[in-house]
Amino acid sequence: MKKHISLLAIVLMVVFSVQSAPARGEDAVIPDSGPAETGKPVFDIAGQSLKEPATLELPGQESAPLPETDQGESSLAPQDLSAEFLDNASSSSSSPDTGTIPTRFSEDMSAPGGSAGPSVKAVWLMMGPAGKFSGTDDGSEPGAQFLPSGRFEVGKPVSICAVISDSDGIADIASAAGSIFYPQAGFGESEQSGRNGCGLPKEQNMPMSALTKDDAVALFCGAIRNQNSNLPVFAGGSGYGDICGGEGELAQEKAGVFCADAELAYDDLSGEYKISVSAKDKGGAGSEAVNATLSYLELTAFETDFAGLDYGRVRQGSVNSVDGDLAWQGSRGENNSTIRNVGNTRMRIEISQNDMGLGKTGGDWNIRYGTRLGMDKPWQNYSPEEKVVLEPVFNLSEAKPADFAIKVLHFPEDSTQNYLGKMTLNALKAEFLSCSVPK
Repeated sequence: MKKHISLLAIVLMVVFSVQSAPARGEDAVIPDSGPAETGKPVFDIAGQSLKEPATLELPGQESAPLPETDQGESSLAPQDLSAEFLDNASSSSSSPDTGTIPTRFSEDMSAPGGSAGPSVKAVWLMMGPAGKFSGTDDGSEPGAQFLPSGRFEVGKPVSICAVISDSDGIADIASAAGSIFYPQAGFGESEQSGRNGCGLPKEQNMPMSALTKDDAVALFCGAIRNQNSNLPVFAGGSGYGDICGGEGELAQEKAGVFCADAELAYDDLSGEYKISVSAKDKGGAGSEAVNATLSYLELTAFETDFAGLDYGRVRQGSVNSVDGDLAWQGSRGENNSTIRNVGNTRMRIEISQNDMGLGKTGGDWNIRYGTRLGMDKPWQNYSPEEKVVLEPVFNLSEAKPADFAIKVLHFPEDSTQNYLGKMTLNALKAEFLSCSVPK
């Protein structure tokens, strides 16, 4: 079961004060594959915002001539020879009349060198690094679930582990490798560092190292079996019974636990990741790959580098604005405003503001607001207490400058010199981009 966490309201204090001054090949034929506005916000005087498959034909094949026979010897047609051979092959003694000798063989199912090769018995993911032997994840559902950090450039350490056995003992296991594949979704415009999503590899053929016997038993037969038993995916009918215990494969050193460390980035795609583990022995025999999944749980979240806005000294009927930028400030204050996505979903920002104490005149609000995410984007105007979803969408790890503006339509008669209010920002999940299907 997926979980979705939305980082709700960031509330910012906003302030302005009043001033009377204005503000600022040929063998075979392969068929072809099938088919703003920029600048200050604008308000009107009322305060309103303006086949068939190809075949390969073989040449006719002539029958080879039968060998000549001496006079008096019988000659058999090819079909007679074949029948004669099969009839005698089933006999336990040869026939002096035909001169045939029965032969037989059976298929050797063992791997080269006489070993049956290694076998992957169980696969799981847990909180990393492996040396912590945690055996834990962030969920209670079967399999592994992990929550992102929700902090910029802070990843989630994970370990991919497996129980791998060999009939000749774990000393015969030469190597084990694990791979992680992205969910079937795209990163979008903010693709970076070669990340491409859409089911392609995130980490491929990571070498997995063996734990000591004692650590393997303590982790798998202790922490996981007793506290997180639905974490592993078992293969081939295996289970805790044949792996654990005094007569189990771990205790008898017929199997071992192998692990590799990896990391889910704070802005890696949320969703289902495929995990694959395989192994080889010293004779070169390989195991079948065993697959599992991990769920990177959804977190829709953002952070800002500004903790408040000062709209400055405002004259009635004039527009005052505060400009944003892309320069991230480490210390939050009344900075040029920047918003960035720190979750693992695409997102939109929802905004609302109160009336800053100006109230209404004749049923109409005395103040109007405007916001835009980037100088090349249009202003979106709104009234107090109105919730507005801003465009455009934030892709993973994307930052945008945020410009804010106000227009006071009427100051109440009992107005004061300073007005205080609040702005509320909320993160809303936006759908991922779909992956294109090759034609």
